[in-house]
Parts: sequence; structure tokens; C-alpha cells
Amino acid sequence: MAERKGYYMKNYNYAPAFKVALHYGQVIAGEIGIIKRDVTFSGDVLNTASRIQGKCKEYGVTILVSDDLLNLLPETNLFQRISIGDVELRGREQSILLSTLKAVDLH
Repeated sequence: MAERKGYYMKNYNYAPAFKVALHYGQVIAGEIGIIKRDVTFSGDVLNTASRIQGKCKEYGVTILVSDDLLNLLPETNLFQRISIGDVELRGREQSILLSTLKAVDLH
């Protein structure tokens, strides 16, 4: 996206930006529809990920990851993990530990 920013600004006077939330848990997947089939996903994990993504603006970051997920992933030197801390999410009884990731310059 960063490499194409000039193109978007020139042609649309706007560069798209994204905010990302990563979490994990059980998901129910199903196929609905008779004439036009569609795949649907359901589960608390999707709601939680949506609530996490909603916190990106509040914390001024483009990516938030639950520490529950980060603790399951192997260590890497490509990203620096920066703790946001314990965060209350609307609709959840328990708060959740969140972190953001910053790419490490390997040059």
C-alpha cells in the first residue's frame, strides 16, 4: 500500500489505509442460501476481533493483536511486540491483553 500511495493520491486524491485486529478462537462456518450460496462465519472470536479492531484508532496504531494469540506464535525478529496492556472491550466481561507490532528494520 505504501508503495502505491502516490498512484492513489494522483488518481483519487486519497490513499487507502487499513486497521487490523488479530485474535483466535473457535469459529462456526456454514453455507447459506439456495440460489445464491454464501459462506458465513459466526462465533465470539469474530465479535472480539471486531472490538479489538475498533480500538486501533484510540491507541493510534494500525494493528492490534491479542496477547492470547501472540503467546501461541513462534518468536520472530521481523516484528517488535509493543504491549498496549489490559483493555476493556464493549460486550465482554473480561478485559483482554493487547499488543501492537512494529516492523523491525533489518538493514
